[in-house]
Formats: sequence, structure tokens, C-alpha cells
Amino acid sequence: MLHCRRYFPSYRRIFHDAGITHHHIESDDPLEVLRSLPVIGVDELHRISMESVGGIDTIVDTETSSGTTSGGKIRFISYEDDATEHRFLAGLLRTCGIGPDDRVACLDTDPAAVMISFPRACELVPTAESYCVSTGAGFERSLQLLSRLEPTALVSVPSIIERILDASRESRSPIPDSIRRVIYIGEGMDAALRRRVQVALGAEVFSYYGSSETSALGIECAAHAGIHLFGSRTLFEVERGGNAPDHGELIVTTLVQRALPLLRYRLGDLVRLRPGACVCGLDDPRIDVLGRSEMFASILGSKIHHHSIHESLVRAGLSGPLQIVLKNEQVSEQMRLRVADRNSHIEGRLLSALLADHQDVEFLHDSGLLDIRMEFRPVTDLLQDRKANRITDLR
Repeated sequence: MLHCRRYFPSYRRIFHDAGITHHHIESDDPLEVLRSLPVIGVDELHRISMESVGGIDTIVDTETSSGTTSGGKIRFISYEDDATEHRFLAGLLRTCGIGPDDRVACLDTDPAAVMISFPRACELVPTAESYCVSTGAGFERSLQLLSRLEPTALVSVPSIIERILDASRESRSPIPDSIRRVIYIGEGMDAALRRRVQVALGAEVFSYYGSSETSALGIECAAHAGIHLFGSRTLFEVERGGNAPDHGELIVTTLVQRALPLLRYRLGDLVRLRPGACVCGLDDPRIDVLGRSEMFASILGSKIHHHSIHESLVRAGLSGPLQIVLKNEQVSEQMRLRVADRNSHIEGRLLSALLADHQDVEFLHDSGLLDIRMEFRPVTDLLQDRKANRITDLR
């Protein structure tokens, strides 16, 4: 808290408005002081992120992601953050049983975006080998490469793993039988896909949990009974609401993050608390991640948010509701943007705005992984449903 107050004007305002002085932070119970602060969200995050550039002089990297509002999220990473995050991630990999004999393949559409962190953590485990594999629209080629590499562990996004399984079935190319563990990141994996992965690969499946604002937060253990949230780097709160006392939104306070410290930040994830102790012996609490608290979907690991895309199109002249429909094709994912037919004369402008404002979507589109098309409908058709603005995922 002293670090936040010293280097970030936004936090100084937050402390001032809450009536908390430097003396309170130094002398009072730190948890009591923390609880007296308001919960912050994306608006405050943007301001704090920009302030880190002028306040922190050891910034070595950034991590970006699409956000629920225009402009996305940017996290600046200090030298200290970079070192501690990779040590922590190495510990999570050990929790999954990754060790010195493992060869770890990290498969993504753009390894530099996220996957580069995993090989660096593997060096600290240490593992025998670790490498990034970039996949394009031809998933069978990635399958052939994996067959030559013979990894014992695969780190990837569920939708990419599913496309690899489909490519194996369609091309009748075998999946390497060397894979013993699969760690999935970036998306949820439903029970059906999990069973399919277990049967097709004969591998144990683990769920990794993190965010662009905080990096790693937790991981599933060998008991496979929820995700352990590790408190060595982060304090966790669950803001309960509604009729389910074990459900709520996750709020985090970072303990060692220097360039983007977070005090009571609402991640936007809905979670369910798991009761009791885990049979694995770890004392860290367990959760199930239920999803986001706003309209979003994941395309090959890249998050798209209805609110953000709708804002981009409105600035380009869109009139009326927006319905985003996602489908699967043999080669690529499909995104259909259903809008009122009165917008047909600005189709080119709308598509250009989408690609200009959303780099993840542009990357998938330009790589041939995502087919984007506008569909123009009478506005009366779009307004038939109670929620005219929505994302429909048919994949």
C-alpha cells in the first residue's frame, strides 16, 4: 500500500477519499486498512497502468489483452515482476507433476503473446526441453510437428487442442502417444472435451488460471477437484451475491506486483468456492471458474467482448443492435456480425473499424483462422428477442 501511494496518483486519490493517511498504512492493521478501500475496476486499471510508465523505472515488458471497454488492457511489467512471475509459474508446473524428464510443447496461434512465459518457467523447473509451437489454419501441420518433437506435456488453449484432435481424425494422423499431461489455459474446457482429450491422448488434464492483469493465479492439482488459488503473491476475496452463498465475483490484491499493483481489483470472473480440504494436501483454497460477468467469448484463446466490439462499430456509424454469432468451419472459425440492414452502405467502414480496434481479431483474420462477415437483417427481426445485443456461440 505504501508503494501504491508513493508511485501512483490514482491510489493517492483513492486513499485520500477513503480517509487513509500514510500514518494509518504504517500503524494500523493492514488487512483492516485494505478492507476500508473501495473495489476498483477497469476504469481505474487504465489510469494506474498509464501512471506506471512515469513512476516505475525498471519496466522491461508489457502484456496486453482485449478488454470490456475500448482500448483494451495494458500491464507494464517490471524486471522484478518478470523474475517473480516465472518463479511462481515454475512452482505451478511442479504442482502438475512437470519435472526434469519432461519435454513441454506450448502450442498457440501467436506464442509471443502468452506462451513465451511457459518455456522460461520450464527452465526454472527445470525440464529436459521446452519450446513454443505456432499454429496456423493448417492444424495438421502442427500435428506433424508435434509428432516429431514427441513432447511429454502440452500447454495450449482448449479450442486449439480441439482443432488438433479434429485434424488428427480427419487426416488419420496419430497424436503423439508421448503426451502424459495437458495443461489448458485461456478458456474453459467443458466435460465432454476434457473426456475426449483424456481418451484420445491418454493424458492427465490440468486447468491453469491467470489473467492479463496479474499473470498466474492458480492451477489444478493431481486430485482434479478445483483450481488452487495460491496466496503467496495475491490476496483473494469473493464478493458473494444472489442466492448462492458459495458463488461470487473474484477480487484480487497483488502482494509483489510492482509495475501494476492492484488493491481490491475486480477481475470480472465468477467463481464457485469448493468446501473442505483437498486430498492432495495443499492448504490453498479451491475454486471452480464459472465464467465472466459480462458478454464475452474466446476464439482460439483470444478474448472478444461484445461491449468493446459494439463500441468500435458505433464509433464507425453503426445504428441499432449487434448480434455476434460464432460458428466452426473445417478450416477456420466464423464470426457473423448481425446488424440492421440500414447499415449496409457502411459495411466496409464497420469491418475496418473492427480490425483496427481489435488486434487479436485482426491477427486471427489475417492468419486465415477467423472468417468475419456482416449479415444485414431487418431491425424488427433483431428486436424479436428480449436481449437484442448478444453473443451466440454455436461452436
